[in-house]
Amino acid sequence: YLKEDKHKLDKSKDYSLEEKSVSNGEKKIVLSEDLISIISKSKSEKAYEAASDVRKFETGLFWQRAAYFWAFITVVYTAYFKVLTEIYEKQHGYLPLIILSLLGLFFSFSWFLTSKASKHWQENWELHLDLLEDEVTGPLYKTYLAEKSYSVSKVNIYAGFIVSVCSFGLLLYEFAIFEKKYLHVTGWLGILVCFLFAII
Repeated sequence: YLKEDKHKLDKSKDYSLEEKSVSNGEKKIVLSEDLISIISKSKSEKAYEAASDVRKFETGLFWQRAAYFWAFITVVYTAYFKVLTEIYEKQHGYLPLIILSLLGLFFSFSWFLTSKASKHWQENWELHLDLLEDEVTGPLYKTYLAEKSYSVSKVNIYAGFIVSVCSFGLLLYEFAIFEKKYLHVTGWLGILVCFLFAII
């Protein structure tokens, strides 16, 4: 640490190493308080830099993962509407439409869960910065405008949840028409079958 932080040393302070004897006759190296202080500070700075870098990495991954799922969802529902309009002439209840609806639900719910997990790790490293920054930069991340603002990442999570609910509703709708056409299961039994099929 001292080699990297030579420019921080104060010549008026004591950075010596002292050798002392202990009760069993062995020798022990004792660091001066000033030396302990600068080593401890150096560790804090390195930990702060590491936490800051990982937080940036997690923030980047958050949006990369979101874009990944947006692309899949867009492709699935583009295919859904193309099949619906060009092949089945806007007639619902066919198996390919159910499969595409199921894929849409899968990617939408995966987007929602992945966003929540990414947000968790982002906040984890933000907490590390909160704990370390007082010794390094001062209360930088803790200082913000008192005015309330929306969290962009939370909006993304809510969007994933809403799309998931809509995807689930579309899947139920497609399967409800499918069961009327081919399975002839009616009433509460039909609703239960639709629900179980969507979960599976």
